[in-house]
Amino acid sequence: MKQIRQMRFENKIFKTLDAVVDKLCDTVNPLTNELIKSITLHEWILSIN
Repeated sequence: MKQIRQMRFENKIFKTLDAVVDKLCDTVNPLTNELIKSITLHEWILSIN
């Protein structure tokens, strides 16, 4: 999640839940497959069956 915070979803107080959802969508929609893999594809995750 460190990467997501660095990509514009920093700690902030939002006025509404809709504002949170909008900001999250703006932040994650442009993520590429490669970036998502680099954030989530860790050995310990791969080893879970």
